Order: sequence, then C-alpha cells, then structure tokens
Amino acid sequence: MGSFFASFCGNSNNYQEVDRERMREAAEKRMKESETRGIKNIESVKRQQAAREQMEQLEKNQLKSEGEGLRWQVG
Repeated sequence: MGSFFASFCGNSNNYQEVDRERMREAAEKRMKESETRGIKNIESVKRQQAAREQMEQLEKNQLKSEGEGLRWQVG
C-alpha cells in the first residue's frame, strides 16, 4: 500500500525496492524455517546425509571396478 501512495509523490521506485527487499527476506526466512521443521538436531541430519552420499559413491566405485555390474543378455 505504501508503494501505491508513493507513486503520487514521485518516490515509488525507492519504496518498491524496499518492498521487494522485505518480501525477499521474508521468503528466505520461510524457506529456512521449513527446511528445519521437525528436526531437533540439524547437524546430526547433515552428518547422516554426508555419510549416505559417501556410501553411495563407494558403491558406484565398486560397481565400476567389478566390470560395470550386471549385464542383461537377450537372445
């Protein structure tokens, strides 16, 4: 609403920039809160995710070293 009345005064551009900045900050805050909703120990979750990714990478490397894994033969 401030932007609407500011357009009559000639300062609409400045108010619009302030409004955009506030909306951007509020959106970032909501995203950050939604990421951690229901999680008590964020660091523990991050460690578990890193360990899971490391295990997946090791499994990929093992499959490559064993001859690309299983192959299907049709015939």
